[in-house]
This record gives sequence, C-alpha cells and structure tokens, in this order.
Amino acid sequence: MTMTTGTNRTVRALQTFGEPAEAPAPVPSPKTTAPMPKPAPTKKKAAPRPRSRARDKVPRLTETEQRLGRHLVVALGAVVTIMLGVSLEHLASGIREITHSTAWSAWALAIAIDVGMVASEVALIVLATFPNIRVAGYAHRYVVSTIAISIALNVWAFWPPQGDPAVTGMVLAVILGAGIPLGVYHLTRVAGRIWLAASNRIAPA
Repeated sequence: MTMTTGTNRTVRALQTFGEPAEAPAPVPSPKTTAPMPKPAPTKKKAAPRPRSRARDKVPRLTETEQRLGRHLVVALGAVVTIMLGVSLEHLASGIREITHSTAWSAWALAIAIDVGMVASEVALIVLATFPNIRVAGYAHRYVVSTIAISIALNVWAFWPPQGDPAVTGMVLAVILGAGIPLGVYHLTRVAGRIWLAASNRIAPA
C-alpha cells in the first residue's frame, strides 16, 4: 500500500511536470475600460443652390420695337426740352429779381439747377446698370435739392401780382410751378428707361 501510494504520487508529479501553471485572469485597468468619447456629429453642408439664370437673361426686343423705342425717346426728349425752356426762363427771372444778379449769372445758375437735375437723373438711370460705380447717393441728393429749388422759383414766377387776392391764381401758380419740374423729372425717367430697354440693357417693364 505504501509503495502503491508513492508510485501514484510519482506518476502524478511526472504528468504535471513541465505543464504551465494557470495564470490569473488579467485585471482590466480603468484606462482601458473607460468609454471612448464619441466624435461630434458633423453637420452636412447644404448643397449650393443652382443659380437662377432667369434674372440674368434680358428678353431682347425686335428691331421694330427698338426703333419704336428710339422714336419715343426723341419725342419725350422734345417735350422735356420745351418744358426746360419755360422753367429756365422762370428760374432766371426769379433769380434776377430776388438776388439782383446780372442776366448771364442768373441764366447760368438756372441752367445749373434744371439741366443739372436732368443730367443727374440720366446718370442715375444709366449707371444703375453698372454696379461697380457708386454715385447714386450724390446724384439723388442733387436731384431732390434742385427739384425743390425749381418748384419754388416756378411758383414765384406764376404767383399772381401783388394786390390780387385771387385764390384760383394762387392754386394754379402752385400746380403749374410744381408740375413743370416734376414733369421734367418723370419724363426724363421714362425716356431713360425706354432708351435702356431699346438698347437691350434692361427688361422692358
């Protein structure tokens, strides 16, 4: 019995000799078990909208429409010239009467007021098609100021003589005095827009 027990122990020792011992299970470190931060969701860039070319396209007029537009510009220019002649005479006489200036200086100032207003309005119309040129503010202020001066001097010229308290004459003086400069302004705008449309620079409205 003793020899058998010793032999069994020897055989059991030889069987387990050289076999690797079981290693303890690795303890996970806190660094490896910490949850990884999720990447922030990136916003998808909106696809660029296709540029509408409808605004860039200007409908071209036919040759007949262009010719008619040029004739209308000439007719409106003739009307504006006649109204300017009346207004210039009123402005020159009013300036001479108020400031006691010479005839040539009164006419020069009248031309600077009325013709300068027309030229500034034409510049506003034409240069509106050139976005790189910034003169609209100056031209607009000059147009407004010259229209106010022209209305005042035209009303002065149409005003009834002293001692005539006719209300009808006063009302007509105000209407005609304001109507001439405003008529010149609006007819100039109409003629300018027609000229641009006839030149295929803007869409006809």
